[in-house]
Amino acid sequence: MLLRWVSLASLALVGCGPSVGSGSAEGGGTGSSAGSGSAEDGGTGPSGGAGSADGGGTGGTTGDVCDALESVSDPGPAVTISIVNQRATPVSIQMNGCVGTLPLTFTDAAGEIRPWQLSDDCFPTECAGFITQGHCSQACADCGGVPPLRLDPGNVHHVTWSGGLFSEHELPPVCLGGATCATTCLRLDQVAQGRFDLVLTYSGTCTGDCNCEVSPMGAACPTIDPYPQLGDKSSAAVALDYPAQTSLTLALQ
Repeated sequence: MLLRWVSLASLALVGCGPSVGSGSAEGGGTGSSAGSGSAEDGGTGPSGGAGSADGGGTGGTTGDVCDALESVSDPGPAVTISIVNQRATPVSIQMNGCVGTLPLTFTDAAGEIRPWQLSDDCFPTECAGFITQGHCSQACADCGGVPPLRLDPGNVHHVTWSGGLFSEHELPPVCLGGATCATTCLRLDQVAQGRFDLVLTYSGTCTGDCNCEVSPMGAACPTIDPYPQLGDKSSAAVALDYPAQTSLTLALQ
């Protein structure tokens, strides 16, 4: 697998996080995000920072801003999704990226489609990864994609959803030593309880090397030459009541 380093163009981003106000002994400090006040009462500002008699409001710290971009470490409970081919003929599922993630979408109650897995061929993509390395560059894999996953009639492919979905965020320069990045990053969040609509896209026809079969245990095998071409696309959908359901079946009909 060939890796290439991509240096992302810089753009001007507004640094996140409250700044400390400045003031004098006569009155409370003022700042763009800090509190303002007087010597008598140390008033409060729009971001909740408190002024003091000796000047200078206080607000959040750099650590708070950067720590807020950390992904949740242990979402859950997890959900087992069983994808079943109920057709009389094989179906194929085109996998995404070099890691081969399923083209499965999650739509929350607000109607927002959110990633459930990392499928980008460049890394890091999570905010914490950028912050740890301290710059905006990404290493990208040139794999040419992975073959589709084939399900014969009656076969099942099992996947596990962690109970977390990704949200998109800007990278504050304060978290990267002042560097500005022309990209966004992803943070894994524990989802709230509620309904999620899952949709999977699959194909009913395949030409080329389409002899990869998936066992009932869910193991996939690769197909390479000639690269399969898929057609007759369809979608299967199912609703998930989370966390009441920790398993569900997605039927391909």
